Amino acid sequence: MGRSNGYRPTKAQKKVVDELRLRLGQTRKDDWQKARCLMQEIAINLGVRGGPMGGQVNPRACKYCHYYGHTKQWCPKRVAMEKEREEKELDELLQEARAEMQAYLLGSNGKVIKSDPVWDKWLAWAERRECEADKRELHCHTVVATCASESVPCGLCEGCRGWVRFCEEYERVDPEPPRTSERGACT
Repeated sequence: MGRSNGYRPTKAQKKVVDELRLRLGQTRKDDWQKARCLMQEIAINLGVRGGPMGGQVNPRACKYCHYYGHTKQWCPKRVAMEKEREEKELDELLQEARAEMQAYLLGSNGKVIKSDPVWDKWLAWAERRECEADKRELHCHTVVATCASESVPCGLCEGCRGWVRFCEEYERVDPEPPRTSERGACT
């Protein structure tokens, strides 16, 4: 089967073709005849006689929102929904972590255990760094192995290299506080 090189307008055709594409993007899957006519107009304006095999050019509708003009991969509704879902999951994880930390800091009788300002300062710094890394979507794309508690990053992918660069940059701006204390001596 032949392959289309795309339907890209020249500067002279751009305004008309963009207007037709906008109208195509506002057409629902149910109105396929209108979408087909709009796609034929786009093809005529671009000087294309037919599709890759010489047949009529037919647009595809998004399988997510059922509108023409884009595919599910680039659907703005799907992207917005996934971003909202990820933010909700991140908020839930942060709430769980705060609840665990509060339970850790409270004794069995509900009273606050003696506070350790050195360790608390380091935990606050680490949480700020993690939140900033999550905003920049820095994570390993190729997890080497997982155990019961956490996954082990590969250290080779672009996500891992980005994390290392981010940590170096972040520690220049906001240096890591000391971690030694009676509660949390990290090695």
